[in-house]
Amino acid sequence: MVRKLAAILAADVVGYSKLMGSDESGTLSSLRSFRNDLLSPLLERSNGAILKSMGDGWFIEFQSVTDAVSCALALQDALENQSPIQLRIGLHIGEVTITEEDIYGDGVNISARLQEMAAPGAIVISDAARGRWTVGCRRSFRTLALRTSRTLVNR
Repeated sequence: MVRKLAAILAADVVGYSKLMGSDESGTLSSLRSFRNDLLSPLLERSNGAILKSMGDGWFIEFQSVTDAVSCALALQDALENQSPIQLRIGLHIGEVTITEEDIYGDGVNISARLQEMAAPGAIVISDAARGRWTVGCRRSFRTLALRTSRTLVNR
């Protein structure tokens, strides 16, 4: 068991079940291409590592928030006009516990909740992660209305 502070990116394919229902082989081919041609090279360049893969989603660890944000932006830019794969991304920095069978902790839980809040093609970044982002960006960001969740209170 390993405990550490990490920037965690949670990504999920939008409409995965619908895509699979309408064209299973095409969707699987698109996912395979996405992972081999886009995700894996980006993770290598940005020092990211997949902690968990759920078929249509991933928890990805980064040692820095800057690397995680850069990777998230590159993913969304590359997929912007590429059908049928679209992602929702949530990003948080927090404690994670990694065991042989799974990953746990606020870093994972909060990034997953943020990913659920993201619109297709969007990235939702926690205030904790935004506060540790050290490199400027030429992108515009907008602050979402504060949302609270019983599972996220005081985190």
